[in-house]
Amino acid sequence: MTWPQLGLHAKPCGIQNILGYYSPLFRMFDHAVEEPETGESALVVARASPAELLKALQDWRPTHIEKWLDRKTR
Repeated sequence: MTWPQLGLHAKPCGIQNILGYYSPLFRMFDHAVEEPETGESALVVARASPAELLKALQDWRPTHIEKWLDRKTR
């Protein structure tokens, strides 16, 4: 999830959330996004079924993320 913020790639992370197992993790992501300087929760795509997850990953489009680090300072 850090690499898109650094501009190294523009791909989401897909997680299959079977029976809500990862729901607490997603609540933590939502809380983190509310804090300043955190990033985008949209980098994580979660669905309950494999078919829904694959469709969501296929339909995903990157959003512009303001970088705090550029290639010259890496």
